Amino acid sequence: MQIVTTYLVSTIILIFLGCVRSASAGGTAGACFDITKLKCGCSLHECSQELCAANGGIWSGLCLHYCNPDECGKNSHATIFDIAKDNGSFTTLLQAVESVDLTETLSSSTSELTLFAPTDHAFAAMEGLNELLHDTEALKTLLLNHVVDRKITSDHFTDGLIIEALGKEKLKIQTTHDGITINNARITVTDIEASNGVIHVIDAVLTFKTGDGACYDDTSNKCTCEAHTCSETMCTSSGGHWTNQCHTHCDPYDCESKTQINTIVDVATIIGSFDTFLSAAKQEGLIETLSAPGSLTVFAPTDETFAAVEGL
Repeated sequence: MQIVTTYLVSTIILIFLGCVRSASAGGTAGACFDITKLKCGCSLHECSQELCAANGGIWSGLCLHYCNPDECGKNSHATIFDIAKDNGSFTTLLQAVESVDLTETLSSSTSELTLFAPTDHAFAAMEGLNELLHDTEALKTLLLNHVVDRKITSDHFTDGLIIEALGKEKLKIQTTHDGITINNARITVTDIEASNGVIHVIDAVLTFKTGDGACYDDTSNKCTCEAHTCSETMCTSSGGHWTNQCHTHCDPYDCESKTQINTIVDVATIIGSFDTFLSAAKQEGLIETLSAPGSLTVFAPTDETFAAVEGL
């Protein structure tokens, strides 16, 4: 009974002080209440309303002290690895980092890095996680593709920004009215400052728009990533075959830019399988139509198809 009474008195005092401070400090003033430890905190990973929520806490104006927003996210000594470890929401990420010897990379005092950090929930939702954790090489590459070798804060995020990760994959930033995404993930918390860079929290393990290979040209006996061969579909239509055995892989983003530069006539000419179609288009004065800016779809018969037409 005494414990209950003490608790009620403490709660009343806490509410009273909280109300007074909330009135003087503004609606968002407060600290992070940890429901597992039943205490308020302003540590590095919970010193703002957004960080508190991401860490499973409740932002409250009823705490006896308030977090200083000017100090939030700043720590002159803690590295990216230290902060992620202190946070408690990145256990799987850090276990993976340690298992492939990347701890030193994220702890280096001479580096300026950006880590897009998937939470434990993000890893738990990933298909094939157990297999991945036992594939050291694939796991290391995946983790490196969540790290950029320079510090990029959110004020540099622009729609369509392409960033190359340490694992050589391309990361694409997109900004919408719903927030900021990177590839398949949503960035839920930005700009957690560290002594060697910055952390952005993401809600999914990144996946990548991969070509998984290049186009092997059986005629020239070489791998290509030209404008007409830089995707599996284009490779096949040009008479090649797609393979991951090439020494280089096609860059899907580069492929998009190449195909955007070339008109329908350009691509058809480069492929070399549509000579009859192009001759007919030229004869009928349609080359300008197929070369003009705009968005067209052409169902293009190949030379072989025309050759099979009776009475051509």
